[in-house]
Amino acid sequence: MREFLRKASGSRFVSLYYVLNGLLFAAFGLLRQRVPPTGFLSIRGTPIAEEQVYLTLFMLCSAKFVNAPTLDAWLGTCILFCQATCLLVLYFIDVRYMIYFAGVFFTIALFVPQPRKKDPANVLTLTSSSVDDILRRKDNSIWIIQVYAAWSPLCTQLAPLFGGMAENYTHSRLYFGKVDVAQWPAAASSLSVDASGGSSELPSYIVIQSGKEARRVPARNGSNSAFMKRLSQGMLEQLLDMPGILRQARKWAPE
Repeated sequence: MREFLRKASGSRFVSLYYVLNGLLFAAFGLLRQRVPPTGFLSIRGTPIAEEQVYLTLFMLCSAKFVNAPTLDAWLGTCILFCQATCLLVLYFIDVRYMIYFAGVFFTIALFVPQPRKKDPANVLTLTSSSVDDILRRKDNSIWIIQVYAAWSPLCTQLAPLFGGMAENYTHSRLYFGKVDVAQWPAAASSLSVDASGGSSELPSYIVIQSGKEARRVPARNGSNSAFMKRLSQGMLEQLLDMPGILRQARKWAPE
C-alpha cells in the first residue's frame, strides 16, 4: 500500500488527463443528484438497480487491480469503466447529457492522452543502425532490447515494465535499449521480430550477449497475446533470467 501511494503521488497522476476526467466524474455526480433517472435501468429488458451498476464497476476495477501489469494500465482501464458507467446512467437521465459527455470523453481521449511513466536515464533509444552495431559487437557486453511499436496499445501498456527492470539492474557491462519498429522497420528484420499489424510479437524483449541472441520474450511465431497481457515485471525478469545476466556481467567486470 505504501508503494502504491508513493507511485500515485507522482506528477503524471495530477496531469491534465486525470484532472479533466476527475472534473467530468464530479460533474456527473452533481448532475445525478439534481436530475434522477427518468426510467428504470435495464440491460436486455431486465430491470436492475442503479446501485448494482456501481457495485459492478467496483468489482471490475478491483479485479483489474489484481491482474494489471502496471499502475498506469489499471488507472487507464478504470477510467474507461467509469466513463462507460456514466454514459449508461446518463442515458436514463437524458440522452442529450449522454451525448454531451460522450463527446467530451472522446475529445479528451483524442487530444489529451494518458501520461506514462518516463524511462530511466539508462534506457537508450535505438535506431536500425545502432541495432546492427549491437549485433556486430563481440565484446563482453549484454544488451536487453525492447522491440515495440508506437501504434500498439499493448506496447504502451507494458512500457513501464522495461523501465522498472532497467532501474533494478545496473552494471557497466549491462545496457538497456528500446527501438520503435514503426519508425525503424529494418530493426525488426535484424532482430527477427514480426512487426506487422496483427503481430503477437510486439512488444518483444531480446537479450543480446556479445553480439548473439541469448533469449527472448515472447517466443517467435506463437500465440502470445493472452500471455503478454498477464505479463508483470517480476515475470519478465524471471523469463529473461535477469539475476543470471547480472551475475555474468559481474564476472566480466567486478564492481
